[in-house]
Formats: sequence, C-alpha cells, structure tokens
Amino acid sequence: MPALAEAPVARQLHVLVVEDHPPLLEELVAHLREVGHTVTGLAAPLDIDRLMMTEPIELVVLDLNLPHEDGLSVARRLRAALPELGIIALSGRIHSDQKAAAYADGVDIYLAKPASPDELSAAIQSLARRLPGRATH
Repeated sequence: MPALAEAPVARQLHVLVVEDHPPLLEELVAHLREVGHTVTGLAAPLDIDRLMMTEPIELVVLDLNLPHEDGLSVARRLRAALPELGIIALSGRIHSDQKAAAYADGVDIYLAKPASPDELSAAIQSLARRLPGRATH
C-alpha cells in the first residue's frame, strides 16, 4: 500500500471576526489566535471599511445578525470591493432560503450557530486552500 502524503502545513491567515455577542467574539478570537491566525475582532460593522483599508485581511468570519447593518449587506459590500476575500457566515439563521441568500450575497461558507471552534478552523483551512497569497491593501 502506498504511503500517504503528509498533510500540507495549515495556512495562517489574517482573519477579521465580526460578532456582536461579546463572549462569543472573545471565544472565536482566542481560538483562532491559538491555532496561529492573526485575528482582529469587531463587535459591529461600523469600522470594517476603515480596517479593511489599513489591515491585510484575507478572510472574514461574519455574524449575519449585526447592529447597524445586516450581515448580508456587509457581505455584498465586501464581495463587491474585494472579490478574492474569503467570507464565512456564522449565523443562527438556519432555513435553506436564508442560507441561499447568504451564498447569493457573496458568502463562501455558511456555518450555523452553534458551530464548534474546530469546525470553524476546518472551514477556514478549506477556504484558505483556494485563496490567493497574502492580501496587499
């Protein structure tokens, strides 16, 4: 039997987590840092545009139920401005039409809450394989 190829080294990304529930935001940021990502956390979408202009964000983990602006609107804006950005929705919206709307608005992967940190890490690594090299903004 042929030897299995070694698993590729996990790609470390600069990740933005946008989540309005402080304990969950803290947990997600801490977990993603533990697995080696550079992580910025925001509780509201108000500062996303400024941050995206100054930080080399490669992937966004986006809650869809946010204050001030719906996550789907954020996803549409991000996808239009940065077509190669990875976007993972993390949401309590579980109906198929809600998920379909998220994909139509530019989400790459949709995870229903509660998603385990390991599931989120696996989704990030899956998406990282298809993302271009480091962003340069």
